[in-house]
Amino acid sequence: MISLSQSAHTSIILKLLDAAEHKLADFDVIQTHLKSVLSAQESVQQRQHQAYCSLFTTLMTHLSQQTKLSRPHQQHLELLKLRLSHQPGLAELNEIGNLLTNILTLNQEISTTSTTVRSENQTETAETVQLKQTAPHRDPAPAPLISTRERPPANSEFQVLETKRQHMEQIQRTLSLHLSEVIEQNKALGKALSSEQHSIDNELSILLQGHQSLTEKLENASKFMHIIESEGQDLSDELKKAHTLSLTDELTQLPNRRAFMKRIEDEVSRVQRYEYPLCFALIDLDSFKSINDHYGHSAGDEVLRSFAERALSGFRHHDLASRYGGEEFAIILPNTDTNGALRALEKIKGRTSQCTFQHNGTTYPIPTFSAGIAQYSAGETPASLIERADKALYRAKRMGRNRIETTEVNEHEVISTSTHLKRPHEPEDSSR
Repeated sequence: MISLSQSAHTSIILKLLDAAEHKLADFDVIQTHLKSVLSAQESVQQRQHQAYCSLFTTLMTHLSQQTKLSRPHQQHLELLKLRLSHQPGLAELNEIGNLLTNILTLNQEISTTSTTVRSENQTETAETVQLKQTAPHRDPAPAPLISTRERPPANSEFQVLETKRQHMEQIQRTLSLHLSEVIEQNKALGKALSSEQHSIDNELSILLQGHQSLTEKLENASKFMHIIESEGQDLSDELKKAHTLSLTDELTQLPNRRAFMKRIEDEVSRVQRYEYPLCFALIDLDSFKSINDHYGHSAGDEVLRSFAERALSGFRHHDLASRYGGEEFAIILPNTDTNGALRALEKIKGRTSQCTFQHNGTTYPIPTFSAGIAQYSAGETPASLIERADKALYRAKRMGRNRIETTEVNEHEVISTSTHLKRPHEPEDSSR
């Protein structure tokens, strides 16, 4: 049981909820707010329903106790029913319940008074009959002609009824006044609802505009973040590429001297902790200068590429073969002693004998190489290890090339940690 204004209010709220749902504008917040309003309205409706039930229960109870209601009371009951047909609010329902209780109470008082008056009339009639029987017979005197309006009341019953009639008229005026107030309140409520609907429409429009603006800003921010991520990835790729190029020899694609120096320092530090064997070898191609002089530097570059790609690829994956400079190559052999290093270089020598290079459509064998091997000794620096391998390489060159020589460490050959890694002397044989 809801009033027309409440029904209109509910319809407005549901329409707003449906609009918010279709526009997807802060739907969760608006939906939660509107549901709370609907829940409160439903609670009010339940209380109104309870008031209706209480009112009709009271009415039926009192009617069942009355055998017959007076005419004024019946008229007021009709007015109350008419008033109830407009489904008034909770406060007005309570007021109507009080008026109904007063009407029924007055009816009971009138019934009691009527019973008393009838009892008195019956007593008086009995006394009159008795007096007539005992008194002598006399002719009755004619009654004076008095108009009905001027005729005095026979007893107090008419006074009581007049008082009750005036009271009922007062109740009627009060009911009429309350009905007028209810009509005005309904009109005011309708205006308030219309104004509230306009306000809600404006606020919803503002919320939708704010939501649209925020959505556009988030989309722009997302696009900007994608651009930044893409540029960051490109920069990261460029940095990796630059780092790789900084550690790679452009001609042979082997690690360059910088990468070699970093690795030899790491391997020496690791050997000092775990004390496993470590060997280092320097390889130099024999008579490489004559190839440059006879065929040109392009042929020399082809020899270096072929030697790096076909011969030096025979080392283990955890060994490091790098271009040390010119036609020299540095080899780091972790967890390898001198004998193991000799076997590895002999294997590379066999692969070198099968390598060739092309020049002007003619195939030529690549030259042989000489090598020097040094095994790391406890307390030795990377510079000392490189120097000993370099001395062994020079000894192989002086003894006729195409040889592999080793060197042993002794006290006067170990250099201090402050020695620079640059080779202490230039090659005596310019053909290296």
